[in-house]
Amino acid sequence: MFGFSMVQMLRVHADRLEKPLREQILNLYKPFKWTPCFLHNMFEGFIKRGKKLSVIIEFEKDCYKAGCSEVKKVMNNHFLNKLKRDFPRVS
Repeated sequence: MFGFSMVQMLRVHADRLEKPLREQILNLYKPFKWTPCFLHNMFEGFIKRGKKLSVIIEFEKDCYKAGCSEVKKVMNNHFLNKLKRDFPRVS
């Protein structure tokens, strides 16, 4: 279970993610305990393509424009993801 890319991302960025979001992502991987190992990559691909989560990304004051441009660049590479709203005036 700990070899999956999303679980590894959670471990690396655990201090930056809120607990409910971490738990929601980890709960997606619980059925993998009872799944044969050779099917894990296929099922992880289904989860990544099929499950959508709404998140709020917060930037430091100095890094707002650079962070927004980086997020937009990542979103352009993944056609199923989209940026819904941008709140530049919220501190």
